Amino acid sequence: MLLVVGGVLLAIVPAALRRFRVRSRRPNVDEIRLLSSISSALRAGHSLRSSIAMSLEGDPGMAHAGRLIGIGAPITRVGQALTRLPTNGRRIEAALTVLEMTGGQAAAVFDRLLAGAVREADLARQRRELTAQARASALVVSILPVVAIGLSGGSQLIALARSGVVGLTSAVAGILLLAAGLATIWRLAR
Repeated sequence: MLLVVGGVLLAIVPAALRRFRVRSRRPNVDEIRLLSSISSALRAGHSLRSSIAMSLEGDPGMAHAGRLIGIGAPITRVGQALTRLPTNGRRIEAALTVLEMTGGQAAAVFDRLLAGAVREADLARQRRELTAQARASALVVSILPVVAIGLSGGSQLIALARSGVVGLTSAVAGILLLAAGLATIWRLAR
């Protein structure tokens, strides 16, 4: 029984680690700081290209976009590299494409992007604050079955698994469903 559960968990863990590694590859960039820096440089009279270059300088999360701007790549290619930003990447790409085609007022565009980013960050903070109690309750409720199994020493689960093929299948299915529920609640509670 324990070998079956262990095998199932060993099958699930690599997939979860892969997903974690993919998520951790997202650039860890403070988008508000980036947009604020670009907007400030534009208002100070710098060109769009030099404003972006100064803002990306020394930011390891955006090294690719920094290299592109440094070698003189078209602004649209730099915008494509910035799409990796988790919240405003697509908006920045679209703005850079439009600015390159039209030569519009870049400072005004980036001021608007900055205002939108600040508004979204504030809404995300409020959402986290308002759902904190619900997330905590979900964590407590999801951990209770694990605690109950632990306190009983798993004797009921072992007895069910020893009762036959149907019992073993039910025990394994219950453990898998419990693990899936814990993973879902953990993901939602973050």
